[in-house]
Amino acid sequence: MSYLQPPSTPLGQRAPSPTSSPLHLSLLSPSGQAKVNTLKRKASDLSEQSPPRAAGAFLNWRLSTIQAELEILESMEEDFSASLAKDLTSNHQKIESAIESLQKERADLERELVIMTKQKPFIREDLEDSSKAIEDSYIEDIYSAWLHASEDGKKSYKRAMPRNKFPKLVDDYLGASEKFDPSVDPRTFCHILGYKASEVIRCAHIVPFWFDSKELSYMFGADDSALHSRRNGLFLHRVIEKGFNNGWIAIVPDGSVEKTPTEWKVVLLKESVRNDTVYTNPDKTLVRWRDIDGKALQFQNDNRPARRYLYFRYVMAHMNASRNGWPDVEKKLPSGEIWASPNKPDGYLRKSVLQILAKRIGVQTLPSDLVEAGTFDDTDPASGRQVEDMKSSIELSYRIKENALGNLQDEDDERESGDETDSEDDSA
Repeated sequence: MSYLQPPSTPLGQRAPSPTSSPLHLSLLSPSGQAKVNTLKRKASDLSEQSPPRAAGAFLNWRLSTIQAELEILESMEEDFSASLAKDLTSNHQKIESAIESLQKERADLERELVIMTKQKPFIREDLEDSSKAIEDSYIEDIYSAWLHASEDGKKSYKRAMPRNKFPKLVDDYLGASEKFDPSVDPRTFCHILGYKASEVIRCAHIVPFWFDSKELSYMFGADDSALHSRRNGLFLHRVIEKGFNNGWIAIVPDGSVEKTPTEWKVVLLKESVRNDTVYTNPDKTLVRWRDIDGKALQFQNDNRPARRYLYFRYVMAHMNASRNGWPDVEKKLPSGEIWASPNKPDGYLRKSVLQILAKRIGVQTLPSDLVEAGTFDDTDPASGRQVEDMKSSIELSYRIKENALGNLQDEDDERESGDETDSEDDSA
């Protein structure tokens, strides 16, 4: 059974595989029925097992069930095609209809297989982060990835996505506005300040869309078309988003990254803005940057942004602060070891690319504990990798310099925010 059905469909109500249709089975030739029955017994040994609860074991189990189902589909399709070619049946219309349904199911399973193969490290991390039942979480992730892959196949996803689509995806996932009817009380949840007027809240991209490239996927170590997904966003007051995009603040784990759900907090890196105003409350009291320094992020449910994206953004903020010579950055930031995850020993980013990238944008060294905690070494022989490392680093550094290091604002955000300033009258 394909999992590429809306996550809202309960498992028990999902469309059954055409391989279980009595009509389809009755149309097989005797030899075809014998072969399919053998394959179905093999597949039932897997499908009748309870799905493993550990993320890695679950993905291996799902991979095995997909392969077993594909074998059955291919065997049935071959038998039907042979019967039609030899004109051995009078049920041409029924068999042609059966082949059509088999091909659709096979296409869905193959798409799921491709997504799992390309994004397996990320899907595993997402499953480990989720507090939901593992099969429910997998269905949500694989369906979401399939939707993005479908859009991406049409044209550049950044250009194909309507401006309000990304915030809605993130909102649906993080529940930023679910408590209020926008027609009556238009408020949106800021993960740092709480509910504020919707017009002053922005959906901030953790890894900006202008980073979307093959080089970035290479840096993450897998095809990550899900950069445009719900786990790459946070809702922030527009002044805080400006600071986030400029590298004035970093978001770091608040405790262990192994905790589910992971908790996060803000660290102020640019001391010169410490006493500047972020927000004016309705009672005219001020919220300053110093007031959010060390503040824990708030969430409306157990869903969280992806650790890999927050690690990437943290490294960018660290490089920006080092390049600008901001004082006491090393004292303010926790040890890089806080990012280390025993459940993810292979890290988040390719070490060789990150090190070359840092040098190309003017940062000669990164803290060794930060690099070791969140990066991975290539397991392949070094030959052939040096060219890819250099190509990826050049492309990424060009994008960073083009957009100015420390200013990670997306083009769409700039157009949306217009001539916005750090005014003190954004009350809610």
